[in-house]
Amino acid sequence: MTKNEFMFKLNSILSQLDFDVEAKHDALKYIPAHYGYISKAAKEAYILDDDSDPIKKRKPHTKLMILIFKMVELSDTYKEKGLPENVILDTLSDVTLRQRLYKMMHGKLGLSDEDIMWLKRIYQLKIFKLGALQFEITDMKYVKWKGIKYIEGVSELIPEGVPTLNVHIRRGVDFSRDAVDSSFQRAESFFAEHFPGHDFVAYTCNSWMLYPGNEAFLAPTSNILDFAARFQLIGEATDKDMAIKYIYFKRYRYKKDYPQETSLQRKVLGSFNKLGAGCGIIWREKTL
Repeated sequence: MTKNEFMFKLNSILSQLDFDVEAKHDALKYIPAHYGYISKAAKEAYILDDDSDPIKKRKPHTKLMILIFKMVELSDTYKEKGLPENVILDTLSDVTLRQRLYKMMHGKLGLSDEDIMWLKRIYQLKIFKLGALQFEITDMKYVKWKGIKYIEGVSELIPEGVPTLNVHIRRGVDFSRDAVDSSFQRAESFFAEHFPGHDFVAYTCNSWMLYPGNEAFLAPTSNILDFAARFQLIGEATDKDMAIKYIYFKRYRYKKDYPQETSLQRKVLGSFNKLGAGCGIIWREKTL
């Protein structure tokens, strides 16, 4: 593929994603001007399975350029495997979201180390966004959160190593009951067709949204509580960091500094002591 052919493909992909104008223009200017450098850096990215991956040594702006560059390769892989084009666009929208959040937090284009290590799973064909939810091909693994307590005998109920789909909830999606129902239905057909070898026994979710304490400040009609009710709770922790970061993006020194732009932010502000995280499962046969 020539450089011009590559840039034509990349431009086509970016035009279908919700990149802000500055990020798109920057990528389409920077990548052809540094094509050799970015091409080499992209080949080296994600070659290791631990935190020493070479991409972590790059500057935030370079990290973003590498992942934009790799969109063409990912698009070609989707086509080779017969994966739907609308799924790659929906899944790659996580890159656009994270670059917007990074710019909001730091005032410049880029991605953090946390961003690129999360997005790695998208480029490895392990995470797919199907409507409201993201689904990750994985095996059962018990998280080691500080102070977490699992129900007695849970490891016999669902042992580590059995195939599962881990469910992730992205900011800003339609989180209504119908939208979530549709996501699970799509997951059933998508993975049965494209990944039949991953015969998962259950959906799993590790999230602040599953913490029982949320009932103290959320209305009974809350979409968050409705989502949590789908899962059988198998463990919980009182660690508040996940919830605070999801809701407010970061911790602030003073209570008055926390944003109160959404109803959730306003409700949670006086209820930090009620926050936590939960682990849950949905047996596969119960999702149909």
